[in-house]
Amino acid sequence: MRGMESGQSPTVSFSELALMVVGNAGGVTVRTPAKDIAPIGPRTQVRVVKVTKEHGEILEPFKPTAAIPAG
Repeated sequence: MRGMESGQSPTVSFSELALMVVGNAGGVTVRTPAKDIAPIGPRTQVRVVKVTKEHGEILEPFKPTAAIPAG
């Protein structure tokens, strides 16, 4: 699913697990039968959300463990 407009409420079906990468976390609410998560982060922040049929979980942002050498 790409390029959603403001006010859209798509429904996603899946069997076990879904990972969502959200580019504007402040504008997204994740709803599951057990719990809603809103907002999932500040405006314009990228977030990854793991969703199962029971719940949604915001994953920690990726943090590199080593510096990339210049060159």
